[in-house]
Amino acid sequence: MSSRGIRTTKAVETSFFESDEEDNSPYDSDDPERFGPYYWTDSERKDTAGASVYLLDNAKWTAFKIWRGMDFAGLVLLDFFGLNKSRYQWVVDAAEREEREKEQRELEERQRKELKLAETEAEASKEASALEGGR
Repeated sequence: MSSRGIRTTKAVETSFFESDEEDNSPYDSDDPERFGPYYWTDSERKDTAGASVYLLDNAKWTAFKIWRGMDFAGLVLLDFFGLNKSRYQWVVDAAEREEREKEQRELEERQRKELKLAETEAEASKEASALEGGR
């Protein structure tokens, strides 16, 4: 316990920049138990807990659930309105679209040239066969 009587956990005491394989951050957890034992899970605490402990633990659990619900709703709304995209995403999308259109035009032009070449070869072949057959 700290000097003010607030229980601290190892997750809070670790540095933000430390890299552990296990995520010790209580803020990313879906488990409200990560914020400390509640009176209903700790039998020793349940027997000695007064009304203030009941009220504090219930308020902490309720606040955690409300916070997680608001966080989820915020993420859904960000996705829905597209606010989590880059500010200039439309520029990136336009550049990619122009690049695809340019590649498509080049492909069509190359195919036209190949078809034209095939047609001229076919005409030359017909003329050659007509000349050979007409002897």
